[in-house]
Amino acid sequence: MRKSSLRWTRVGSLLALLTGCQGVQPSSGMDQVMRVRGAQLATGRLGTAKGNAPVVVTAPTSAKSQVFPGQQDVVLSGSVGPEDDTGPLASAVAIGIEGQDSYWILPAPDQDSASPYLMNFRAALTFSPDLDPNQFPLDDNTGTPKLTVLLRAISHGVLGDVRSYDYHLLSAGVPDGELVVSLSWNAPVDLDLHVLAPLPDGSGTTEVWAKNPSALPAQGTAGAPVDAGSREAGGYLDLDSNSACQLDNRDLENVVWTGSPPSGHYIARVDAFSLCGAKAASWHVTASLRGRLVQDSWGTITAAQASLSHGPGAGMAAIEFDVR
Repeated sequence: MRKSSLRWTRVGSLLALLTGCQGVQPSSGMDQVMRVRGAQLATGRLGTAKGNAPVVVTAPTSAKSQVFPGQQDVVLSGSVGPEDDTGPLASAVAIGIEGQDSYWILPAPDQDSASPYLMNFRAALTFSPDLDPNQFPLDDNTGTPKLTVLLRAISHGVLGDVRSYDYHLLSAGVPDGELVVSLSWNAPVDLDLHVLAPLPDGSGTTEVWAKNPSALPAQGTAGAPVDAGSREAGGYLDLDSNSACQLDNRDLENVVWTGSPPSGHYIARVDAFSLCGAKAASWHVTASLRGRLVQDSWGTITAAQASLSHGPGAGMAAIEFDVR
C-alpha cells in the first residue's frame, strides 16, 4: 500500500508545499547571491533549529568543494525522506545560504532506486558575481572564506532537520600576492598551469600544478583546498579550473606566493589536459612580482597537444623569469 500510493503522496505533498509555505514568492531571484535552477524562492531563514517534521536530507554531495563569485551550475545532490520506514514521505528540499533571509524550494522528483521511501534531488547552484568573500567567516584549516549551504527536507509543507554542506569561496579573479603566475584562456576547455619553482631552502625545485597544488614538499592533495600554512609559507594553486571538463566558466588558474617567493629561476607551462570537444583554445600567461608585470606570453593550444602526457613536466613552456 505504501509503495503504490507513493506517486499520489508526492502530488499531495507538492500541493501542500505550495500552499503551506507562506513565504513562497513568484520571483526569478535574479537579485539573490545564490540561485537554484528550477526552484521557487521563499522568504525567511532556514536556520539551525530542529525541524517540525521527521524527514531528513540524506548524504548531500557536490562535484566541487571550491567555488567563486559568478560560478554557474555547481551540482549539489542527495535524497530526502523519513528518518525511518514509518515516517512521512518527503517531496522537496529547501536550499539556502546560512545567514541569508531567503532560500529556495526544489522538488525531489525521482524515487531512489535502493529505497521506495527516499526521493532524489539534483540542484544546480549559481553564485552571483557580486558575492563578497569578505562577508563570510574564514575556515580554521584553510584560511579561506567558508560559504555554508543549508538543506532541509520538506514533507507536506513542513521542514525537517538541517543538513549542511561547506564550500571554500575563492575570489573571482587574480588574487593578491607577492608573486602571482596566472593562466587564462578563451574557450570551454581544461587547461592546466604548471609552475616549476625553487624550494624555499634552496635544495632544489618543485612543480606546482593540479596534482601538486602546494609548493611546499608533501603539502596538498589533488582537488583539495590548500591549508592556511601553505598559503602563507609557499606558493599554491588556487583552483583547478574546468577540471575533467566539469566546466565552471572561470577559465583562470593562479599560482600565488602571498609571502616572499624563493629566489631563483621559475618556468611556467601550459598543458591541455582536455579540449573538451573544442578544436583549439587561446591562452595568456602572466607573472607579476610585487604588483609589477615581469613577464607574459600568449599562444594557442590544439588537440595535438591535448593527446600528449599530462604528468609533471607536461605542457608547452610559456614564460621563464628570475626572482632575486
